[in-house]
Amino acid sequence: MDDLLKKEIRILGLSAPCKASFESVVVGAVFRGNLWLDAIITCRLEGSRRRYLSNLATAVRNSKQYSQVRAAIFSRENILPLEIEDFRALGKMINFPVFALCKEPHRKLEKRHEIISLRGNKIHTPVWVFGEEHARAKEILSLACRNESQVPEAVRAADLIAKELPKSVLTGG
Repeated sequence: MDDLLKKEIRILGLSAPCKASFESVVVGAVFRGNLWLDAIITCRLEGSRRRYLSNLATAVRNSKQYSQVRAAIFSRENILPLEIEDFRALGKMINFPVFALCKEPHRKLEKRHEIISLRGNKIHTPVWVFGEEHARAKEILSLACRNESQVPEAVRAADLIAKELPKSVLTGG
């Protein structure tokens, strides 16, 4: 891998409507660092946990930007009704690191040294990291966030879009 990350590193922010369920729409926003929106990805997920992961990984891999994306960041650790091990499996399926912004530190993950702290505005946001060294993960996150923000721009955009989805899209009607 490169020693130095470019300012325009492609980052995929993933979000979904607030209620985590196995019938959900996931919105992805691909950003070039924290500079501008490059693409939007959407995927309707239904069925079992295994199918859910497979469908999400397929949607990411089938996007035109897939070959350029260097990390996926979930807007929260409970965005999907998945276990931490499922995030690991997803990271292996899409073949790049997966991060999740957390509301509070997880003791289990802290003991395994899988949580880093994103600092900004005197507040520390825990971030779960799979598939990347901590120093490099911090560098990716610093390129993804604007100024002193603790939310990567790709995640912020994906959250905004997911919150505005009409109910008909969410219910399949």
